[in-house]
Amino acid sequence: MKNRNQGAGVRSQESGVRSQGPEEDLNISAASGFLNPESRILNPDVLKRMQWRCRRGLLELDIFLQPFIARHYATLSEAELRVFDALLDLPDNTLWDMMSGRQAVGDAAQSALLEKIKSA
Repeated sequence: MKNRNQGAGVRSQESGVRSQGPEEDLNISAASGFLNPESRILNPDVLKRMQWRCRRGLLELDIFLQPFIARHYATLSEAELRVFDALLDLPDNTLWDMMSGRQAVGDAAQSALLEKIKSA
């Protein structure tokens, strides 16, 4: 029996039956980005997507965000992951102004995470 890769699963040429995709096989938690939240094993696809989102238009942001994502992303709590995602949704200039202290930070969670990013 020959198998060929069909994206999310493998389809047998003889039976046409599709097996479960990698998401089901590895128990990926879409909300957290971890393969299994209890084990804290980071999903490589989520990490690549976050690394891409950290590549910004301002060099100053790249200087802070790239080392942070490489060293500390896997250690963030669920709440910190949500705050980090919200920070990355901000325009570059707004995010830089918050990091440099020129603009007030929205809440304590954002402030704490921005301090962690700056110290990375």
